[in-house]
Amino acid sequence: MQIFADALDKSNLLQGDLLVRNAPLTEALQKAHGYYATATDYTHFLILTQSCDLIRRPPKGCKSRYITLAAARPLQLVIDRFLEGATLDRERLPARICDKSYEDSARQLIERILNHEEEGIFYIPRSASQTVSRDLCIFLTLSVAIRVDHYEACLASKVSQLDDVFAAKVGWLTGSLYSKVATPELANILPDHKRYLRDIYEQTLYREIVWLRKAQYESMKPKLEEWRGANPEVMSGDTLNALVKNIPREAQQVADCVTSALLKKNLITPESADKVRNIISNDGNLKKVLASLADD
Repeated sequence: MQIFADALDKSNLLQGDLLVRNAPLTEALQKAHGYYATATDYTHFLILTQSCDLIRRPPKGCKSRYITLAAARPLQLVIDRFLEGATLDRERLPARICDKSYEDSARQLIERILNHEEEGIFYIPRSASQTVSRDLCIFLTLSVAIRVDHYEACLASKVSQLDDVFAAKVGWLTGSLYSKVATPELANILPDHKRYLRDIYEQTLYREIVWLRKAQYESMKPKLEEWRGANPEVMSGDTLNALVKNIPREAQQVADCVTSALLKKNLITPESADKVRNIISNDGNLKKVLASLADD
């Protein structure tokens, strides 16, 4: 995904320049923003100050007294924060269990981020620049200002600069421009954008997440609690997969509930209970209804 310009202007700073936190930039940040200089996740920053205020013109230099930088954080962090409200269980589990009703919303969030349509976030894909090894999100509200005295330090840490249309989008997102700037969507700049999306979904939503409907989780929960009571360690992936695999199908759960209710009311005999249960659980119309409810 190409969002950076092929050429790199190393004589001036520009809005949309990507800076890597190297020794000169770390030293500059340390003087006023110590946390940003040492925190593990803060590996890159994007310049938000307008280019017209950063271009150096003799004899006075640039107009701006400060350089505003927005911090980059991993895309996974954004998704994890979204999933906090969707998490059903993660205690000593190899993967968090999430409410399946949030799954579509999570996918839509990722798609908005990748298309630069999520408010306050600018997406930088992994490998877009040589120093970017994972998908990053620039948090436009997570910005710091350093004195223009550190201009040379910023230049020394400049590794890429956004293509003009994406730099303009950053300007609009930060309030520097007053008309919306359209940037190309994934479908227009990636030959196989569907595969790219699938890869991002796999990394962020499926590699370490199990999606279950609440009824499915409640059905499995006693087994989870039983295992945790007998084992102090973190559950293995194989054990969790086996528990998930053994969750009764929703049609089977309905059949069990209905059969139990009919037995209590003496509407069926114990001898016919299994036959009734099988008829209900294999009913095609019931499966269609349950599938439609799941889609909703």
